[in-house]
Amino acid sequence: MATKIKLKRPNKYRAKRVVLDGIGFHSQGEATRYAALALLQRAGEISGLCTQVKFPLHAPSGDLIGTYIADYTYAESGEHVVEDFKGFETDLFRWKRKHLEFEYDLKLRVTRAKKVK
Repeated sequence: MATKIKLKRPNKYRAKRVVLDGIGFHSQGEATRYAALALLQRAGEISGLCTQVKFPLHAPSGDLIGTYIADYTYAESGEHVVEDFKGFETDLFRWKRKHLEFEYDLKLRVTRAKKVK
């Protein structure tokens, strides 16, 4: 009898998982942004840096309809910042972003990788 070998499917956006400071990230860009934020925190520019923070999303009836997971949250100049690193924006991300911003009355900060020319 032949043995089935399960091959790991590559990420459809070609992102490679990375571990930095013992924390798992979905892409190299996300890990690089974390490293920059960690430096800002050490310099005292930001505080309370957290990763993968969950925000429950509710329907107008109050029923739980989903969860938004922010890449980072932190305080900057007395303001609470919710940030997401994106290489590519999907329709689902755009919907969750609008829902998050409305339900929690905040503006999601989206950062992207800088293109090298």
